[in-house]
Amino acid sequence: MFGMLDYRAHKLYLLIFGLPIFVLRLFAILILPIINVSIGMYFFDSRIAQILASVFSLFILELIWLAFGLFSHKIFNFLFSLIVDVIPHDSRSSEEADLVVKSGKKAILALEVSNTHPSKWTDKLLSEFIRTDWIQSLFYGDVVQRRMELVRNYYVLNQDEEYGSYRVESILIENSVKQGWVEEFMCDSNTRISLIGYLFFLFLILFQPDFLFG
Repeated sequence: MFGMLDYRAHKLYLLIFGLPIFVLRLFAILILPIINVSIGMYFFDSRIAQILASVFSLFILELIWLAFGLFSHKIFNFLFSLIVDVIPHDSRSSEEADLVVKSGKKAILALEVSNTHPSKWTDKLLSEFIRTDWIQSLFYGDVVQRRMELVRNYYVLNQDEEYGSYRVESILIENSVKQGWVEEFMCDSNTRISLIGYLFFLFLILFQPDFLFG
């Protein structure tokens, strides 16, 4: 075992586990929907029964896959801990360092935003944070920029006020820029992966392509 700073350990983590993680995600997006629809088509001839069976299979296999994913995550963490002793950098806690190991620059910027008083947010920090997700940058960049600038400007004028989520939410609501559920949904990469899988499942249910089920 050897010590390594968290942001450097992230690169090694990707080198070791990047391919297995990619394969697991690809399996969840493509293979699981095929399995679910195949179960419905194998056991039933009625279209309605096939759909109901496939949906039921989706529910059961999702729970199994969730448990398997958590188990895999623990195994990856255990194996990595045998190789590397992660050293938190930049005054991060061990929990924060673990986030950096898994998510790299994205986690670093998210932690910097949450751990820094808004009055100290720089334009560079705001710009880099917006670019941590391509959907956020492409479709919601302007509103995220305005949202963060409003919070920063408020705390520049009220530096003695405690920085808290309740007050931040009030500021955003007052200025009609609170994040909606669609934006929150679309700007989360894990949620998008799940959405792709569900859409593929819906496609298979509706069209049952011959090249898969012929």
